[in-house]
Amino acid sequence: MVNIRKKYRREIHVSQYFPKLKYLHPVLGWLIFIHKNHAIGNKSHTLKFIAMKSAGSFLGGILAGAAIGAALALLYAPQSGEETRKALKKKISELEGELEALGSTLREKGVEIKDEVKKSIDDIEKKISKLRAEYAKH
Repeated sequence: MVNIRKKYRREIHVSQYFPKLKYLHPVLGWLIFIHKNHAIGNKSHTLKFIAMKSAGSFLGGILAGAAIGAALALLYAPQSGEETRKALKKKISELEGELEALGSTLREKGVEIKDEVKKSIDDIEKKISKLRAEYAKH
């Protein structure tokens, strides 16, 4: 998988199509690039999968950083131990809710990807059977 990523990054650089995006996060650039390719009919599920995987790990990193930052802020806050523990429990329950929401979003995206892949496979099978029928005529 890593070789495929390097290959696409080398051949298709987002800044070629969107020069102002070179300073933004690469995930945003990939998503816009994929949207542009989808709009012109170039449906590349490999690129879409890589972008979604990168976006998921990026969001996971943000949530982990937020959780660690919140825990450290609460631990160094000028409160008593009991108040800090209560606040920490509250933050943990809030983060659990956010993680559940993120998990359901990721499950939905997984279902979407599965449906797109199934549709692509069906399209390819139809094209193959059409080509076989044309070949059988000759």
